[in-house]
Amino acid sequence: MKSIKNIVLAGLLLISVLCFLSCKKDKGRLYFREIRATAVLSNGQVINFNVNQPPEASLGVSLFVGHPFVSVTNENNSQIYMSVKDTSLIGGPNRPGSYPSGSYKYECHFLPNNLATPQQLYMNTSYNPGSITFTRFEAKYMEGNFSAYCKLGRDSVLVSGNFKGEF
Repeated sequence: MKSIKNIVLAGLLLISVLCFLSCKKDKGRLYFREIRATAVLSNGQVINFNVNQPPEASLGVSLFVGHPFVSVTNENNSQIYMSVKDTSLIGGPNRPGSYPSGSYKYECHFLPNNLATPQQLYMNTSYNPGSITFTRFEAKYMEGNFSAYCKLGRDSVLVSGNFKGEF
């Protein structure tokens, strides 16, 4: 009985130490992020994005498939989401450059209101994909700019902007 109790206590101590070591470095840390963008609708309406805090400003490298992404949502729930995927492999670029290029595909999505039902999802097309440029791409930091012409049926929107921050 005493040996089981000692094993359980040792296990709890080990878990506590591991949690302390893995969480200590980021405890209370706020990541710096800044995403500024505009979306110009076909009717001339301009939607602005000037966001610098997660979760509204999100960027990084997708955990499961390894492609870089940038996402921004403004106070009116309008959202722009971009990613770069390698069409020949899982993953995406991890260095400065402009995309699409080679096997890398640039995807851009725009939602006028991400809470509305049904969703009105505007997407860039392969005919006119736009581009995203990473001017800096480091292990935990990226910055750059983007533009895309996104369509929904016959309607369209032009999105453009810049981003920088830690992830």
